[in-house]
This record gives sequence, structure tokens and C-alpha cells, in this order.
Amino acid sequence: MRASHWIALAGLITLAVVLGLASRDTPPLQASFGRAPEETELAVPDLGTGDTLFEGRLLGPDDRSVGGATVHVVQRGRPIWAFTDGDGAFEMSDLWSGPVEVAVHAPGFQAALVPSEVGIGPVELRITDRLPDPEPFAQPGQGDVFGRVIAPGHDLAGFEVFLLPAAAPTEQGTGVPRRTRCAADGTFALDAVTHAEYELRVLPPWAAGGSWPDLMTGLDQDPVRILHPQAAPLEVPLAAGSIAGQAFELQGGDPLAGAMVVVLPVPGPSAATTRRFPPVRTDDKGAYRVPWLPPGRYHVILTAGQERREGEVDVPAGGVADPGL
Repeated sequence: MRASHWIALAGLITLAVVLGLASRDTPPLQASFGRAPEETELAVPDLGTGDTLFEGRLLGPDDRSVGGATVHVVQRGRPIWAFTDGDGAFEMSDLWSGPVEVAVHAPGFQAALVPSEVGIGPVELRITDRLPDPEPFAQPGQGDVFGRVIAPGHDLAGFEVFLLPAAAPTEQGTGVPRRTRCAADGTFALDAVTHAEYELRVLPPWAAGGSWPDLMTGLDQDPVRILHPQAAPLEVPLAAGSIAGQAFELQGGDPLAGAMVVVLPVPGPSAATTRRFPPVRTDDKGAYRVPWLPPGRYHVILTAGQERREGEVDVPAGGVADPGL
């Protein structure tokens, strides 16, 4: 046979096979490859619950309903609880029949254990012991504080008087922090100050709103305390001093103008090295002055370009110290 005949015969055979497969009742991909798994019934777990409903109402004195309360029962180690509604009604399911003790926590009443029984139908739980009324809080007294900061020859406008309660905010009888600015003559007034013990501090204008430096005491001294109310006006003398001097150029001896002078406390028992006062500059005569410094020892730094001079000096109360820079 010719090759063309073999090709035609092979095509007929292939077509016959495809038609035969298509006529089968069960397509190959839907055939069953094994038996269905056996069905097994899972055991119902024992949750340790009963089948009885526990319901009722919670009543207070004069048979009034008590809403918003918690009723709590423990059966066989399982806690069950519910809240009472506006009519005092509650409902708990899956309990065992029998006697129970119901723990009741209701607003305005003392906690109570109320005996009852599950399985006898709706019950009435009664509580009678109210919480005692709280003792009235004693309102602290208040009064005005007024006086005068004393610094003869100085304009004290803008200086701040600061009253800081001596007791912690959590202690009973503590006061409220108060602040006020002084007039030019040093007079000040604070109205409706809570009666308490206070630390009395005076701050320079640039430090108003803070707590340091206190111009009434030295660097390492405790603040002055007062007990309010006081019958007489406060007399508040300042103990502050100053650092002042004059700087000259090392060569030629001309005044060193425009140099910056920085003052900071020398570390002591309570002084902090990070505290420093506003810097000042020397004038055209090389003079400088750093006023309103609490008495104590200070480190003074003068810088002009690459030149740097340092020194230490003790500032007396009400006096002036020259570090000789």
C-alpha cells in the first residue's frame, strides 16, 4: 500500500478511538477510585452544666427593685453571673437544681451573700444594708496674701512672687501654686489663696513662670516657708547679690568691648551645673554686670573671639563680687 493510504487509515483508527471513549457512561475523571470514608459520630463533650433556669428579682428596702447589680453563683467550680435590669430582674441558665448562695454587688449597698434555691421557679433576693454616706470633705479656707518685696534703690516691676505648696499634691490640706508680679515698689497681692504651708520664692523677671533662681536664699539653702493665713502683710527681703567687673585687652590695656560673660553655679550639695544665668556683654569701657544672683559660689567665663578667661568668685548676700577677668 502507498504511504498516503497508511496515513488515511491511521486517521480513521484515531477517530474511532475518540468516538469510543466519548460514548462511555462514566468519564475517566469522574470515576470512583475507592470507597467513601466511614461516618463516625463524635461524642458530645460534657460541659459540666445543668439544665435548670435560675431567675428572679433583686429587691432592696421597701421592696424597691435594684437595677445595675451583679448576681453571682458558683456551682461545681463554675462561675455563673448576670446583671439585674431596671426592674431588678435577672436570669441565669444551665444551672443544677438545689440550694445556692448568691453573691450580690449592688451600687449603694454593701456586698452580701443571699441564700436561695435553683429549680423552684422565680425567686426574690433581698438586700438591706446600704453603704454609709461618705464623710463630707472639709473645704479649705481661703484668704488674700499681700506684702512687699524689699530691695532698696531697685525697680522691682516684673519680679515674680511664687507660692509653692510645701506638701505633696496627694496630701490632705495642701495648697494650690500661685504666682503674681510685683509693682515697681515691690508690692504684690494674691487673692483667695488656699490656707496651707507654702514655700515663698521671688524670681527675677527673666525667670517668671519657673522655680529658679530664688532670690530670697543662697544657692544651697532651703526655700523660706510661710504658713497662710497671716494677719500682717508679708515683708520679703531679697538676699541676692551681683557679679561685676571690667575687662581689658591683654596687649595695650584697652577696654575689651563686646566680650560675652557667662555665669553658672559651682557644683554644690544641690546646685546643678546645667543651670546658668542669661549672658551679658561688656560695654565700650569693658564693664559688665550680672545682677540678681542668689548668694553662693559661681564660675565666670569671659570669651572674646578665640580668647577665653575663667574664674570663680563668691557672691555675698546684697553685695557685689569681681572675678578679676
